[in-house]
Amino acid sequence: LNDWLAAHQATTTITKVVTPSGKPVFETDTGERTAIETRIAGTFGGWYGKTRFVMENGQEWTQAESGQFSNGRYDHPAVRIKPMLLGSWLMSIPACGCDVRVERTK
Repeated sequence: LNDWLAAHQATTTITKVVTPSGKPVFETDTGERTAIETRIAGTFGGWYGKTRFVMENGQEWTQAESGQFSNGRYDHPAVRIKPMLLGSWLMSIPACGCDVRVERTK
């Protein structure tokens, strides 16, 4: 048995969890979804369809609803992303008093 174990070294398997549509799942091991507070990296000027938002904490979120919004430009605005019903997320930007539904992409 020792010879066989030495010849067959242990390997680590990494499983990427995705939804049936192939989108990655970003939840904790307990399945708990908690609010996230961070800042947008760079300048925020609104959203225009499928806008991608890069956060200072390394996460990336994409606009998940249709529509457009713009009321100025904000440098590194604070955001709060909170879980909503049916698995969706709502990103609020207090600097402009606006919010948009988003989905995590990274």
